[in-house]
Amino acid sequence: MVEEHSDAGSQGWVAGATRTIERYTEGTLSTLYVNDVQARMSIFDIALDLGSIQDTTAEIVRVREDLRIVFSPQLGKVLAASLNTIVAEYERQFGKIPDPTPQAPLELATGATLPPPPA
Repeated sequence: MVEEHSDAGSQGWVAGATRTIERYTEGTLSTLYVNDVQARMSIFDIALDLGSIQDTTAEIVRVREDLRIVFSPQLGKVLAASLNTIVAEYERQFGKIPDPTPQAPLELATGATLPPPPA
């Protein structure tokens, strides 16, 4: 994929200039479906633990953690903006996405109603 990108302020680049970015893969690009994410951070980086819900009961949700992605807070800000943009476009095209709750996967899978988490 080739795209034009204006990145004022990047190291070694003239403010306001545009350059071409070529994106490529070596071999096959892996695809991983996930339906669970846990976010963590430190002063140095942000980590996303991605996984998939394997089994649920009224008492437990079993999640297989498949991948951890670690990146800088600066890239985290870029990722957050990208996700906000794509979710807004999705909602524009297909309608509002209901706000999830922490209990939603368990409730959807079992029909169980859980008490609210402790304050």
